[in-house]
Amino acid sequence: MLFRSEGEDPFAARYIELGEEIMVNLPQKGRVMLVQLTLQTRRGEMVEKLLKEQKMPLRAAAIHLLSEVTVEEAKRPDAQALIAERLMRAMNAEFNETYNIKPIDAILLTRYYVQ
Repeated sequence: MLFRSEGEDPFAARYIELGEEIMVNLPQKGRVMLVQLTLQTRRGEMVEKLLKEQKMPLRAAAIHLLSEVTVEEAKRPDAQALIAERLMRAMNAEFNETYNIKPIDAILLTRYYVQ
């Protein structure tokens, strides 16, 4: 069991990087998207541990979803927010089906590049 310092909020925002950058081919030939994802949860230490243990399935889900984004969608001014929201809904749906929780409060695209 981990000991907390007095006054530490057990449900403070926790950030989990999903590893290295993800590069996917977009549906338009010769176009790619490069992103790096960070998950945010406020659901406590146990959920943080669960998310860390599930990095590979989360990355696979992200790759699948990102590969369906069109260049037009990816270049919109609000593209990052829309993609992050879509990723969060899809990932939370998977967790909700398996664990009956929606552990992800936000997804941050810490790197975002479309070519």
